[in-house]
Amino acid sequence: MTTIIRIISDSIATMLSEEQQEEIISSHEQINNGLFVTQSDLDDEINKWLNK
Repeated sequence: MTTIIRIISDSIATMLSEEQQEEIISSHEQINNGLFVTQSDLDDEINKWLNK
């Protein structure tokens, strides 16, 4: 089924370079593998660093 979202997504994908598309795919894989830091955890780390 074709949706507006799919059409827009396909249009954006054609505007991205091959390198940009590969970076997005790599980022999705990292997220799926749990290789990310939540905003909350990052905020905690920054606050610890600022309070030293």
